[in-house]
Order: sequence, then structure tokens, then C-alpha cells
Amino acid sequence: MRKLLLAILLFQAINVFGQTVSAEIDSGPLPFTNLGTIFPAPAVAMAKDRTGLAIAWLMPSTVGDRISVVRLDATGHFTGQVQSIPALSDSIHVVAPSIAALPQGDGFTLAWLETSSTASSVTRAAYCRLDHDLHPSTTSMLTIVPSASTGPAVVRAGKTTWISAGASVWELRDDGSLGAPLDAGVAATDMTVATDFPQIVGLGHLISGEVACPVACRLPRTFCACPLTQLKTASLRFVSLYSISGAKSFEFESDAAPAIGGDGRDVALVWFNNEHGKGGSIVMTRLLPPSFTDFPTAVNQSHVIGSFGPDTGPTRPDIASDGERYVVVWRTQTTGRAHDIVGASIDRAGNIIPLSIATSAADERDPSVFAMGDGRFLVAYEKVIGDERHIAGRFVAFDARGRAVR
Repeated sequence: MRKLLLAILLFQAINVFGQTVSAEIDSGPLPFTNLGTIFPAPAVAMAKDRTGLAIAWLMPSTVGDRISVVRLDATGHFTGQVQSIPALSDSIHVVAPSIAALPQGDGFTLAWLETSSTASSVTRAAYCRLDHDLHPSTTSMLTIVPSASTGPAVVRAGKTTWISAGASVWELRDDGSLGAPLDAGVAATDMTVATDFPQIVGLGHLISGEVACPVACRLPRTFCACPLTQLKTASLRFVSLYSISGAKSFEFESDAAPAIGGDGRDVALVWFNNEHGKGGSIVMTRLLPPSFTDFPTAVNQSHVIGSFGPDTGPTRPDIASDGERYVVVWRTQTTGRAHDIVGASIDRAGNIIPLSIATSAADERDPSVFAMGDGRFLVAYEKVIGDERHIAGRFVAFDARGRAVR
């Protein structure tokens, strides 16, 4: 009876606001990668074709970090053979994989960056296609990415497939041919395809110089050298290719990047709204296609959907929609300098449901989220327990009868 009572209380605790969070699905211990997180991207990339869901993550090899891909069954567990994706060359590390389903048929497009641990200024963007069984095609190079770029490679699909890297975007056609590079004007941290052309967000940085003289140097007959100090602030940048571009400057600097996603009617833009090292609020605004006009006004009309704790290092939230609601997930640093995975659901009317997804004593980092259908979302993330690395996930299910809160 006591166990039954405990189960009932647990169910009530996680069923608040008409949503439930499942038990954790855990990969078990995995080896650590050679490079840490150097680009703001989720630890696990996810996409779904007609057959089902596939995930991509990083694993170390004898020659450097490489991408592993596998399909998941309906319960979120591995099914079929895990495939390792060849890189352009051996003496490099692969970082920040991104995956999207092919617009026609089964299979996926996979994009990533490759960098050298000894010459980080040399970074290349690459991609391949995966067939139904996730066997990769020959790896192809897109471009050399400038070292100043702050964005990973991102692949998304609409009527065709689009890949961004650096400040360029390519259309990958159904026949496998690659279009000429298009200038996006910003290094993408995330991308969606809400119209015939993609919508891109990035994080710009503005640097200004100010003269800061000590008080004593301002007195008459004193000769002091006044040092030039630099003030660095962040700039949120949005581009809808061939339509509009806009930017919004902030009075703070951040290494946390913005994210973007669409639900078929509008586009959601999410960012960390304060200096990353101080903590602050997570905010969201919506933009309407096809015009996406008055971007600064839309940013000024954003709504707080959650918060984050003081943190450092590149990261970004992730977004998914099932047509009824957006689900946004992000990491927040805890008092013990570990991280939890939290988030929010935002329905069509703007009602917000806070989500507490993975809040154990482990260090849970850099989540991704994918809409599975029927009100279910899968949230995947990396988890560190002591000296063990894991890939983990939880399902978040929404009750259609549940009532959201503002």
C-alpha cells in the first residue's frame, strides 16, 4: 500500500499542468570526447523520416572524435546498427553534428564541422547523406569556415534541404546536387525553413573603445597614459533569406546563442536575455511569415518563458513544435556548478507551462527536443556522473485535456 501511495504521489507530481515526464532512458557509460563543447549546439541531434527517429552524437576514436548515428524505437532505445560516419581526413576532430530528414523518401542529411586540435583556425564544414539503414554516402566538403565564426553547421529540410556553415547557406537538391553558396550575412547558430527559403538566427558581437583615465590623471599638470578599454556587447541577428534581415543590440555580452523554430504558422525566436555569466531570463518572440517585418518591434514584445543560472561556455536552447505548442528546452547551472535540463511549453494562445525535465545531482547538459506526434516530445541530452559520460533522454507527454497556465 505504501508503494502504491508513493506511485500515486509521484504521478501527481509530474502530471502538473497536464503534462508528464517519463523515466530517464540512459545509454550507460560512454567514453569522453577529446574536445569539449566549442560551438553552441545540442549534444544530441535528432530527426525523423518515414521510418522513424534517428539520433547523432559524438564518440571518440583512435584518430579523433567522430559522429555515431542510430535509429530509435518508439520507447527511445537503440534499434539497428550504430553507424560511424567517416570524416574528410583522419587527423581532425568532428564537432557539432546536425541532422535532417530527406524531404522525399527515407534517409537523412548529416552536416558537421571538422577542426584540428593543433590548428583550430582551420575549420571545415562537411556533409553526407544517410540511406534508410543509415549507411553514409561519400563525405563532401562545403567550405573552409573562418575561425571568427561562432556558429556550427546546421542542416534543415523543407521542400528541399538547406545547410548553413559560416555565413553561407547552400541548397541541397533532391538529386544530391548542391547549389551555389548564398550569403546569409551572419554565422547561423540555428536555422528553420518556414518558407521556400530558410530563416537564420545568429549572435553578433559589437566592440567599442572607451578611454578610462584614473582620477589622478585628470588633475592639471599630470601626465598619465589613459588605457583604451573595449566594451563588448551582443547583437541578436535574424535573416529570412531573400526577404528581410534585422538586428537587435543588447547592453550585455553573452556566449549563449539564440535558437529558432517553426510550427507551420509562425516562427519562434528564443534567446538568453542577459549576460551569460550573471544568469537571467529566457525570452521568446514570434515572427509571422512570409514578410517577417518589423523585427526590432517583435524582439521588444518578447515574453519571459523561464530563467537560467550564471554559467559560462557556448550553449543554446532548442525548439520543437507539434503544431499545437512549442516546447523549448535549455540547460541551467546549479549551485554546485553542475547543470539541470529545464524548459517550457508555449501554446497557440501564449499560455506557458514550465518544465522540469532532468534535475538530478548529475551534470546534465545541452539538450535537444523533437516532436514525436500525439502530444509527445523526446528531450535528449548529455549527462556526466563523476567520471562517466552518458547520453540520456526523457519523453514529455501532454494531456490534451490539460489546462495551461499563464
